[in-house]
Amino acid sequence: MSHLSKKRSRIDWIYDFTVSNNGIIIAMLVFQIVYTILKLGQSPKDSKTLGLFHTSNKMIIVSLGLSFILISTTVISFVRRLLLEFISKMIKPRKWLPFLLGSRTIRIENPRKLHMFFGLMFTFWSTVHTITALMLFYVDNRFNLKKKRNPHQPISIDVPMLVTGIVIMALLLPLVLTSIPLIRRKFFELFYYTHYLFIFIVITSFVHASSQTFWIVSIGIYVVNKVLNFLSIKKYKHDEIKVEIVSNNITKLQFPNRFIKSSLDIVDMGSVAPSQYLYVCCPQLSIFQWHPFDISDSQSPNSPYTTLIISTQGSWTQKLYSLMLESQSIQSNSPNTVVQSNQSNQIPLEFTLLTSRRFATPLSYIFENNVAILIAGGVGISPVLSIIRAHLDNKNEKHKSYHLKYIHVVWIHRSAKQLDLLKDFLNSLDPEDNLDFVSFSLYYTSMHDIASYEKSFTCQNFPNLQIPIEYGKPDLFAVYRTIISYYKSNTKIGISAIGSEILTKHAKRMAVKWRLHNIFRFNVGYYKATL
Repeated sequence: MSHLSKKRSRIDWIYDFTVSNNGIIIAMLVFQIVYTILKLGQSPKDSKTLGLFHTSNKMIIVSLGLSFILISTTVISFVRRLLLEFISKMIKPRKWLPFLLGSRTIRIENPRKLHMFFGLMFTFWSTVHTITALMLFYVDNRFNLKKKRNPHQPISIDVPMLVTGIVIMALLLPLVLTSIPLIRRKFFELFYYTHYLFIFIVITSFVHASSQTFWIVSIGIYVVNKVLNFLSIKKYKHDEIKVEIVSNNITKLQFPNRFIKSSLDIVDMGSVAPSQYLYVCCPQLSIFQWHPFDISDSQSPNSPYTTLIISTQGSWTQKLYSLMLESQSIQSNSPNTVVQSNQSNQIPLEFTLLTSRRFATPLSYIFENNVAILIAGGVGISPVLSIIRAHLDNKNEKHKSYHLKYIHVVWIHRSAKQLDLLKDFLNSLDPEDNLDFVSFSLYYTSMHDIASYEKSFTCQNFPNLQIPIEYGKPDLFAVYRTIISYYKSNTKIGISAIGSEILTKHAKRMAVKWRLHNIFRFNVGYYKATL
């Protein structure tokens, strides 16, 4: 590594212009504004309301259809691997053609965010459509077409359309309210189940507006996606599942590795996809709730188990933990942890887990950078360790499909026992492995028993590895400055954060702030770690 040698020229900044999903959002917002203005401009002065009515109808059709397509993640993964990845590489900015922009946008890295965007657009345009329809056909005012039409000319708007329109808006109201971030976090299950109202919204929309070809195609894609996901489901009985307590609120879940490579298990986020997740369902809790969890690849590559490191602070994970406790499935390797098993004479509860296929996370795109800065909070260290293992497994290949050279890990944890996750990972490696490419910064944020807490981290496999442990939360802006300043200005640097919503938002905010403060000096991009 070398220190910064010189500032980048202003033209170099355009090479960094990749806006991820925001590119599609910005493009769609601009399209809707321009389309609406043009349509209103073509309407007579006394028919602007009618023009807005017809425009909103078109936007509703597009928004509803795209919201279904963009939630079809399995189908999108096929398209991404077969087509979008290739297009992304073709339009990547180059020195001889710097104005090709949006290489990350075309990959649709975060389809769920786009699904939410088009869901909001569907709600917005439905509201506009309802208001204009009331003004044009139902409420007595100067815009009402009933006053202007020929008495003998039939009007196409009738009472059933009014009723179905009001029903759609009534169903949208609780769905939108529960989607507000504050309400969603506090009442996640309410948010989850109100989304099933969308089934009735779609049915009512078909009754209201008859069949639309685009809707039929998009819902067909969604159904195909559901069928593919259903075919990939695997079932595990409680006696096949191994559960261990890592620390308070953190549990390790292991089940037999049955993931045989198939056409469904696609590496769909770049040609290297070490960061993966799957959905887990416990039918005894709810057959409808499927929750995503990162897969930990910190174990040996030949491990017969798939490992999940989960936090039991959420309501669903707490219920799952209690169910496993009652079934006497939990073990603890910690002498300081007491596991309360079922002391009654009742037969232990039996439970099963259903798992989906594996999905790659956008964090896998971090390999297209020269340097990665990975911020982890608590169990967020699990996918970070997957990145490190993948780099170890592939760094000696002659034809590497990525450019990553150095990894800087910043881990913020609140329990001393969480360090066992890092220790177990390092001890699973070959002592001959060269770890010069990775650096660790550890931050302990809990004040509990701080006097007896270790001042540095060591492990058996790498006795020369001494990692000092800092106390308190890090200044991420200062962390970025310390790390990035060691590299030349043409080094491509990727930043990502894995952890709580507060941590990831702060890490992204500081990354954007750093880039704005050094807009013509460094090539820095932020990567969302989850869908």
